[in-house]
Amino acid sequence: RLNSGQIQARNVAISPDGSRIVFKAELAGLEMLYVRDFTSFYAREIPGTEGGGSPAFSADGRWIAYCDDRFLYKVLLDGGLPTELAEVGGLFACRGVAWLSNETLIYVPTPSAGLFQISSDGSDQRQITFPDRSTNEISHRWPRALPDQKGVTFTIKDDQLLDFGDATVAVY
Repeated sequence: RLNSGQIQARNVAISPDGSRIVFKAELAGLEMLYVRDFTSFYAREIPGTEGGGSPAFSADGRWIAYCDDRFLYKVLLDGGLPTELAEVGGLFACRGVAWLSNETLIYVPTPSAGLFQISSDGSDQRQITFPDRSTNEISHRWPRALPDQKGVTFTIKDDQLLDFGDATVAVY
């Protein structure tokens, strides 16, 4: 049993068809990702996801992408080990992941970056948004796929922001 204090929204993903949920949880001192089919009463751990967070489902719901303190990964939910896709900037660096219908992942590798995109096979990595330093933007964070999975919403952090409840949300 988990209480709401143990799960943050950025560490939860619901599959596109609404049949599964993936979430980060701690059990016996080990944080990792778990998956639960809504037809089952129990969740199961996803092997190899220790320390992972910010999960995002693929459009077909068979894969998830997530970050740990070193890499962006993808893993097949029905078995297999995670595949490294890109480096991220260290402890608590990754600031979100979204998986779009065109097999593109959008992620934020460091706390002071814009959005990056990478193909789900690990190729074609590039930065796609750039914080506007002239308006005191620090980073673009927490990308979430739009319902059509063809774009994302994201949060703009600036140097005056004290509470993300007051943040600006943009669309890419």
